[in-house]
Amino acid sequence: MDKDYRGLIVAERNTKVRVPLTIHFGAGLTGGTMTQSTPVGDTVVKFTGLWQKETFHAQTGAVIKKPTRVKWDAESFQIIARADGTVSYLCTVEGDTYRAELHP
Repeated sequence: MDKDYRGLIVAERNTKVRVPLTIHFGAGLTGGTMTQSTPVGDTVVKFTGLWQKETFHAQTGAVIKKPTRVKWDAESFQIIARADGTVSYLCTVEGDTYRAELHP
């Protein structure tokens, strides 16, 4: 069963940074697509990962689409599932931590 989660990424160092995020899990919940939206357009990338208890450890892969002006580097991230159906997104890139509370 496919599953979508949506929320806003917030940077820990600069809480003014708020990026709309959609995580789409495909069937089997072992991969899918991640969409990060900016004023110049959406960046959509594939990801795959592995569940360890309630934490999904993921790595982005192929870029499906991105605006020309957006720089994208592959990233590792975690999704932490909660009993209430919500999940948290956590990503650390070059010493900066980004978090999002996502809802179905």
